[in-house]
Amino acid sequence: MTTTRTVDSPSPTNGRRLPLKALAALFFLTLSGLVLLAACGGDDEESTATPAATQTTSGTQAPAETASPGAEETATAPPQASGGEIDPCALVTQADAEEILGVSLGEQERQTVGPFETCIYGDVTGNYVQVQVSDAVYTESTFDDAMQAAAEQVDIEAEPVSGLGDKAYWLAGVLWVQKGDVSLNFLVQTPGLTDLRLQGDTEGEKQESLRLTSDLAGKAVDALP
Repeated sequence: MTTTRTVDSPSPTNGRRLPLKALAALFFLTLSGLVLLAACGGDDEESTATPAATQTTSGTQAPAETASPGAEETATAPPQASGGEIDPCALVTQADAEEILGVSLGEQERQTVGPFETCIYGDVTGNYVQVQVSDAVYTESTFDDAMQAAAEQVDIEAEPVSGLGDKAYWLAGVLWVQKGDVSLNFLVQTPGLTDLRLQGDTEGEKQESLRLTSDLAGKAVDALP
C-alpha cells in the first residue's frame, strides 16, 4: 500500500518510554472519540460525546485490562457474532497478527468500546495489535467528512490510503478503513516502532506502521461477511 504525504507520529512525553499498552489504548481511544465527536458535530452532540471519550481514556489501563464480560464467549465466534456485531478477532485472528508481526502473541482480548467491537493481541515485550470494527458509525458517504473533521480538530492531516476497502485514511498512527457501512481501524505498536520514534525517525516509523496496519486491514476486509 502506498501513500504520498507525511504525517508526523506522536512522540513520547519528554523522550521517555511510556507503557506501550497504555500509550496505544489512550491515544487510539481518544482519537476514536474525536472522530465520533466530529461526525456528530454541534454543541448538543458534543455534550453527549465528550463523557464517552472521557470515560474510555481515564486512568492508564489498556483495553486488554478492562475487557468486557462475556469476551471469552464471543472470542471464537464467526465474523458475524450472535448478537449482530462483527467480531474483530475473527476478522484478524491471532495467527494473522502473529504472521504479520513475525512474533508470538498472547491470547486475544475482546471488549466493546462505544460503538466499536475491539480485539487486542499483545505480549510482554511491547508488541501490540488493536483492531476495532463497527457497522453503526459511518457510511461510505459520511466517512470522508468525519476523517477530515477529526483531523482538523487536532491540527493534523488525514492522509488518503489507496487499495483498502472503499476508502481509507492514515490519521496520526491509526489506519481507518471504510467498507460499505462497516468502519474499521487498526493500531500497531512494536519495540522497533518505539525505537524509531525515540530516534526521531518519524518517517521511518510511519512507513513501517502503515505497512503493518495495511497488512492487517487487508486480512480484515477480506474476512468481512
